[in-house]
Amino acid sequence: MKMCEQESNDLTAESIYRSIYLFNQDKYEFSKWIRKADNLDGISIYFFKNLIAKIKFSKSLKSYFIAIPDDYSEFFASGSFKPMPPVKNWSRYLVNDFESLNHFKDSFSELYLFFESDYSDNSEFGCCHLYNECSDEKKCIQQNVTFSNRCYYKKNLNDGRIFYGENRNV
Repeated sequence: MKMCEQESNDLTAESIYRSIYLFNQDKYEFSKWIRKADNLDGISIYFFKNLIAKIKFSKSLKSYFIAIPDDYSEFFASGSFKPMPPVKNWSRYLVNDFESLNHFKDSFSELYLFFESDYSDNSEFGCCHLYNECSDEKKCIQQNVTFSNRCYYKKNLNDGRIFYGENRNV
């Protein structure tokens, strides 16, 4: 199975963005939480409204590169990437071809999951339809992380207060 499928071998800022977008296609509602902004000098990529990368072209190197804010560079600490000299607050990595771009899949996927698990809407609710199963497991089993972060019963479970099922202790 190819990680990054492309119709042609032409590497462009748009094709790099599309590959990063598709790296996360197995995530719940991924298309809702990944967006891009076209700039004069390239493309900016956002996960959950957070700027996570810029795709630019280096005229001197005649190659595209991905710039990652230093706040997220830990997700890209791999020997698989060809680093460029950093600039203030940014780590930069060359993308010579689609094969080198595939090395970024795990890093972008982990970064997406980091934001997904941290993201929550201010509108909390008591519990969902899985409250009995969650009680029996002593933890939230809701697979939609964005949804589970809004569940108030999850906070009770995390604090050891179980209101339902075989493990009821309150």
